Amino acid sequence: MKLLFAYSLNLKKDKNGNLYLSKAFPNEILKRYLDLSDDLVIFAHIDEKEYDVSYANEQFEPLKYPHIRIVLLPKLRRSFKNFLSISKRREFKHKIKETVKSVDKIICRMPSPVASKTIKYAKKFDKPVFVEVVGCAFGSLWNHSLKGKIIAIPNYFMMKLRIKTAPHVLYVSEKFLQKRY
Repeated sequence: MKLLFAYSLNLKKDKNGNLYLSKAFPNEILKRYLDLSDDLVIFAHIDEKEYDVSYANEQFEPLKYPHIRIVLLPKLRRSFKNFLSISKRREFKHKIKETVKSVDKIICRMPSPVASKTIKYAKKFDKPVFVEVVGCAFGSLWNHSLKGKIIAIPNYFMMKLRIKTAPHVLYVSEKFLQKRY
């Protein structure tokens, strides 16, 4: 079975080309999904900065599973120019759409603009979706910056809509996220 893990995963790279995960998102999380599939596909962004090998090994966790297929997406929120770029938005949507068409099942980890767009295409192509809700879009954006405050409310309603229509949802909280979404 080919499984897609849709999340805004941010990978780091050292000067030798090795990939790393942040310590907040360790290999054990990816292992869960590898155990469920024969072929795991993940969406990711790679930082433009290349780190010194010793620094990267100290600060990040080396990616243990090189056989995972990584679909690189443009990072729309890197800059205002990227955010407004029609070609980058088109590439973002196209890669998600084509990847969704090529897999059997999908796990979306929210909040994430990647997961949100993936759910939209999963419905369109009638792909089974499981949603993990690991945080509150409104709270994380509202408490971030002025720009965050501007996009917090639309993101809250978008996340609420995506979760409402998802057939299977897992919440990491006992009550808060369930009540909010």
